[in-house]
Amino acid sequence: MHVTEIDHYPAGSGDPTPPDEPGAGAGTRTPGVGGAPEPRGVPDVELPPVPDHVPVDDDIADMYERAARRRERVAARGVRSGRAWWPPLVGALFIVLVLCGTAWAVIGLIGGSLVPAPVVTAPPEDGAPVAVATATVEATESMAPTTPVESAEPTEPTDVANAVAVYALRYPDAPQVEPTVIKSLKPKSKYVAITIDDGIPFDERMLTLFEENGVHSTAFVLGTFARSRPDLMKRMVDNGWEIANHTWDHKNLKNLSEAKLRAELSKTQEAISAITGNQAPYMRPPGGAYDKRVEKIAASMGYRIVMWNRSLADTSSSATTEQLYRNAVNGVKPGDIILCHWSRPHTYEAMRRILPELKRRGFTVVTLSELIADSGGVEALP
Repeated sequence: MHVTEIDHYPAGSGDPTPPDEPGAGAGTRTPGVGGAPEPRGVPDVELPPVPDHVPVDDDIADMYERAARRRERVAARGVRSGRAWWPPLVGALFIVLVLCGTAWAVIGLIGGSLVPAPVVTAPPEDGAPVAVATATVEATESMAPTTPVESAEPTEPTDVANAVAVYALRYPDAPQVEPTVIKSLKPKSKYVAITIDDGIPFDERMLTLFEENGVHSTAFVLGTFARSRPDLMKRMVDNGWEIANHTWDHKNLKNLSEAKLRAELSKTQEAISAITGNQAPYMRPPGGAYDKRVEKIAASMGYRIVMWNRSLADTSSSATTEQLYRNAVNGVKPGDIILCHWSRPHTYEAMRRILPELKRRGFTVVTLSELIADSGGVEALP
C-alpha cells in the first residue's frame, strides 16, 4: 500500500496544505473515533479523490472520514482562525467603567457633595488614629458633672470669661442650631484657638505643658477616649478646657447613614456629658470630611461644624519638629483656629516652642467659645 502517494499529492488548486505549514493544523489534536485524539496534520480542506490505482484500505478511509468530521465541527462552531474573543469584551467593559465614573462625578458636582478644602495648604487629618490600650477609670463623686445649662444660646455678645458655660447647651435634648461651618474668626483681641483632636493615643505631657503655661483651649475628643479616661477628661475641665465632639471612633461621616451618623455623635456626647454635664455646641468631622447632609444633621443635634484654617500637619510621617513649629507660627493672626493632635511623634516638642512664641508675640490661646464671644457672639458667625 502506497500511502505516501496521498500524503505527497502533487500541488494544485485543491491540494491540502502540508501538515507542517501554517493553517494546516500542525501541532494540534482533535478528537477521533471514540473520543481518542486524531493524529497531527489532519487537513482543514477537502482531500482530493483517491486515485484509482490506490487501494482504499481502512487507514485511508479513516483519514478521509476524520477530515470530513473536522470540517463539519469547524463549520458548526463558526470558528474564525486567529481571532480571540476576549479583547472586544475587555474593551467594552473598560468603556462602561469610564462612562459610569464620569456619570458619578457629574452627580457629585450637581449634588454639592464635594468636601471644601481647608484654607491652608497643610494636609487634612489622616485616617483613624491607632488605638492603644488605656485603663478604664470609674467615675467618682469628685467627678460629678457640673450643672447642666437649661437655656439656649444667648442672642447678645457674651463675656469672654463665661463664654464656655454660656454657650453650652443642655444635655440631653439640646436645641438645634443654625447649620454653620466655622473655619476662622475675627476677634477684637489677639486670640487664637489651638484645637486638639482625638485622645487615643493620649500624651499626658501635652496637657501638663498647657497647664504649666497657664493655657487652655478646646479639645475635640473621641467617644472611646471619653468613656475610657474620665480622669483625664475631668482634669481638662477643671483647668478650663472646652470638650467638644469628634465622633465615637473616627469614621468618615459622609459614608454613614443618618441613623449611624446620629449614633456616632449621640454616643460620644453621652460619654462627654457624663463629665461636663452639658453639650458644647461644636463638632469636628473626622478627617474634615462633611457635606451639606452632615452639616444639617449636626445642626439638628445642636452642633456647628468647626474646621480650621491653620494646621501643624502633625499627621504627616515625614514632618519634623521644625516644620510643625513653623506651620503654627509663620503668619499666625488673630482668629486663627489651629489644628493638632494629642499624640503624634513631634507634636509635644513643637508645642514646647509654639506656646512661648505665641505668648512672646502677644497672642492668647483661648477656647472656641471665648474666640466666638470676642468676635461678636454667635449671631456674628458666618
